[in-house]
Amino acid sequence: MRYKAERAPMVIDQGKFVVHAAMPGLNIPGHPDHGYGPLALIAESFTASDTWITMHEHVQDEIIS
Repeated sequence: MRYKAERAPMVIDQGKFVVHAAMPGLNIPGHPDHGYGPLALIAESFTASDTWITMHEHVQDEIIS
C-alpha cells in the first residue's frame, strides 16, 4: 500500500534558505518510528539564486541531489 502525505510540516526558514523536512515513517498509521527503513529524514532545501552555502561536512548522512 502507498501512503501519501501532505507537504512536510516541519519548516526551517532562514530567509534565503528554506528547508522542508519530512519523516517518512510518520506517514504510516501506527508505525512506531519516524523513519522508514534506512530512510530517516527527507530534507527538501531551497535557496535564493544569489545565496552561497559554505563547504561543510555531513557526518553519517547520505546526500542525494
